[in-house]
Amino acid sequence: MAAIDVGGDAINRTSFWGSTYTLVSKNNPANFSGKITSVQIWAAAQLLNCEVAIFYAVSGTNLTTRSNATIGTVNSGSLQTFPVDLDVVAGDYIGLYFTGGAAQIEAASSGGLGLLYAAGDNIPCTNVLFTLQAGYIMSLYGTGIQAPAITSLNPDNGIVGTEVVIAGTDFEAAQGTGGVTVDGVAADIGAWGDTEITITIPDGVSVGDVDVVVTTAHSQVSSAATFTVQPGGNPMVKILRMLAVE
Repeated sequence: MAAIDVGGDAINRTSFWGSTYTLVSKNNPANFSGKITSVQIWAAAQLLNCEVAIFYAVSGTNLTTRSNATIGTVNSGSLQTFPVDLDVVAGDYIGLYFTGGAAQIEAASSGGLGLLYAAGDNIPCTNVLFTLQAGYIMSLYGTGIQAPAITSLNPDNGIVGTEVVIAGTDFEAAQGTGGVTVDGVAADIGAWGDTEITITIPDGVSVGDVDVVVTTAHSQVSSAATFTVQPGGNPMVKILRMLAVE
């Protein structure tokens, strides 16, 4: 399971940035798509009503929020860690907004790729113009897990009851509460691994092209892969149906 990270290390720095602005870090854009599950902040002075968000560039320095969460109070003087559930796409930025007359987040005025700032609370926002303060880096850092990806289905067509091997990445080693749907119907799992899952095409799916989707134990959802259901079906399923009618 690949790790995602975004933003600058949450450490004690040489300067700070105060409240009344929405601040977005250009440092270390997200390396993968998936979920940010933890955010770290180092405040120079206590932050109140803190909100964090994932932003993406619309054009230039115009930004839109992709996902956001409310953290609340962030105590100062040490590393503070908060659980979150934020959607992120590779290349996105992380940012925050907070209040408090003396509130400050640790920052440095050099050595970074810069901060994007806009007056007021812009979490959430749509296509808002931010201003770049070059060189800055702030102590806001997010980590998470990469979304699963299906690379192939073997076979990629067949009747109901066909055993299919799903190959891909980041399915997670243990199934836990994870699963696979075919045309929205839960499939029986024969085997589960981080890069390979074996399923049986379930009864109740439509004939033709249908979506196969993997959901991991951490509720990460893959993009759909296409399986072509052929007419016919599992003879045992038909027998069981006949017995049920009788």
